This record gives sequence, C-alpha cells and structure tokens, in this order.
Amino acid sequence: MTVMISNVDVAGTLLPSIPLLPYTLRLRSTRVDDSYKPTPIGIYSKLDVTDMGAWSTWYIVRGTPQPYIDPSLFSSERPFPSPFRPAVHSFVYIPVEETEQQRGALYIFSASADLVRNISDISSIKHLDRQMFSWDGRMNDGNVAPTGVYMFVIELPGRRVIGKIPVVRE
Repeated sequence: MTVMISNVDVAGTLLPSIPLLPYTLRLRSTRVDDSYKPTPIGIYSKLDVTDMGAWSTWYIVRGTPQPYIDPSLFSSERPFPSPFRPAVHSFVYIPVEETEQQRGALYIFSASADLVRNISDISSIKHLDRQMFSWDGRMNDGNVAPTGVYMFVIELPGRRVIGKIPVVRE
C-alpha cells in the first residue's frame, strides 16, 4: 500500500509566502483509539495535522488509488462516494448490514428505468470493516455510465436492498 498525503488548502496558496505545514502519519497494526482510521489493507492510520480540513489522504493498493472515507460518515446501505465520479473513483461502494460475505445479484437502472448493468452473481467484499458491494460505473456494453441518477437493486437471500447512486462524469 502506498499512502499519498496532499495539502488541499487552496486559500493558502494565495498567501505571499507559503507556510511550512508539518504533518505526521502514524501506521499501526491495531487501533489505538478512535483517531486511528482503518485503511483498505486492514492496518490503521492517523494523520496528525493542525487542520484536517486542509488535507486529503489516498491509499494506493495494487495500483488503484482509493481516497480515505471515514466509515462514520456514511449510513447503513447508502452508497459512497456520493456523487460517484468514475474519472476520480474506481468504484462506488454500497454497504450492507450483514457481517459475513454475501452473494447476490446487482442491478443498475437508469432514471428512465432501463436496465444498464446486470451482474447476476456478485459477492460482497470487506471494505472499511463493512460488507459492501461495488460498481465500477460501467454499463453492460462496457462504457462508463453518463451523468445521471441511477437506481440500484441488490438481491440477497431473503431480502432486497434498493437505493440511488448519483453519477457525475467529468
């Protein structure tokens, strides 16, 4: 895993002299406290900075960059990132309440109720300590879905998860 830390303080770039902004990245195999956040490979990280709003953290695993997304910021079964930007994010994740890996079917529909993606056999993955399904933003023909709001349906044994995914192509 490669960690990329960026200062995203745009207003700070307009200052007459750019201040030194120190940071410390701490990595641990176990969570020390709630300030340590899970990474995609199961270790915990903590970024020590004076203003967290001015920083962005990305983890690159097997060549695929993934932004850090705090699990406390999403609610149960609500997709993230929202909106999903296929040019920026590799996948949109749909968390499910189950704790064990699930197998099911994922259907993505356009706003006009046309089926644009059908994955009849898909398994959930463990990501950010939750079971999640993922969609790469592609339609059945392999093209990236155009900007719009899409409906998803995940068919699981004994239940169905339904929701919306806003997609923004840039």
